[in-house]
Amino acid sequence: MTAKTVSSESFRARLLHDSDPVVLVLTIGFILLFVGASLADADMVAGLIGSGFTWTAKYLGSFFQFLLLMTFFIAVGTAISRAGRARIGDMDKPEISLFRWLSIRAVLFRGLP
Repeated sequence: MTAKTVSSESFRARLLHDSDPVVLVLTIGFILLFVGASLADADMVAGLIGSGFTWTAKYLGSFFQFLLLMTFFIAVGTAISRAGRARIGDMDKPEISLFRWLSIRAVLFRGLP
C-alpha cells in the first residue's frame, strides 16, 4: 500500500465516522425519491418544480432576489476580508487545483437557465 492509498482510506473512514446517519439516510432517500419520481413521471416533477418557482416569484418576489443578492455580496466580502484566508481542514495546500475547481464551477453553472 502506498501512502496515498492509506490517507484516502483514512479520509473515507473519517468522513463516514463524522457523518450523522439520520442526515445521510434522509439525503440519500430524498435523492432516490427525486430520481425515481423523475424516471416514473418527468412531466409531473417538472410541473412541481415549475409550481415551486411560480410560488416563490409570487409570494417572495423582490425579497427573494434581494436575499440572493445580499448572499452574494456577503460571500464576496468574506472572501476578500481576513476571514477569507482562514484554513478549513488540516491540509497545507488544497486537494483540488484552481483549474479543476473552476472547471467544476463552470460545469455546474451550465445547468442554470
